[in-house]
Amino acid sequence: MILEKRRIYSMIIKIFILIMIVILSTLIGFQYSENAKYRVKHLKGILNSIVYLQNEIFYRLTPLSEAMNLVSQKVDPPVSDLFNDIAINLNDERIYEIKQAFIEAIKTNKNEFSLEKEDFDILVEFSRSLGTTDLDGQMKIFDMAVENLKNNLKSASDKADKNIKMYRTLGLCIGLMIAIFLI
Repeated sequence: MILEKRRIYSMIIKIFILIMIVILSTLIGFQYSENAKYRVKHLKGILNSIVYLQNEIFYRLTPLSEAMNLVSQKVDPPVSDLFNDIAINLNDERIYEIKQAFIEAIKTNKNEFSLEKEDFDILVEFSRSLGTTDLDGQMKIFDMAVENLKNNLKSASDKADKNIKMYRTLGLCIGLMIAIFLI
C-alpha cells in the first residue's frame, strides 16, 4: 500500500515536472518571438523620428539640437533617449561634428535597441551628410534616410513574421521532445 502511494506520488511529480518543462520551453519560445518584434518597433520609432526631425528643420526652421530635443519628446524610449542624447551631444563643446554626436549617442544607447549594425549605419550615414549641403541637398538626404529605413523596416517585418511563428513552434516542440525523452 505504501509503495503504491509512493509510486503514485512519484508519477504525479514526474508528470508535473514534464508539464513544467513543456510550459517553460514554450515561454522561452514566446520570449524569443517578442524579441523579434522589437527590431520592427525600434525601426518604426527611428523612422518616425527622422520624419519629425525633417518637419522641424524644414517647416518650422528649428535649429538642429533643439529639433532633436523636440523629437525626443514625441517618441517612446529607447528612441527618445537616443535623440535626447544626440541633442545633448550637439550642445557639448567637446563634440565638433554632427556625426560624432550621433556616434556617441549610438554607443551610449546601443544596448537598449534590438537593431542590427546596418540599421545604425543608416543613422551614421545620415549624420555624416546632415548640414553639409543646401536645402535641396538636405531634403534628399532626409528622403534617402527615410527610404533606407523603410527598406530595413520591411525586411525586419518580413523576418519577424517568419521568425515569430518559428520561435513559438520551436519552443513548444523542444519542450515536448525533452518531455518525451524523460518519459
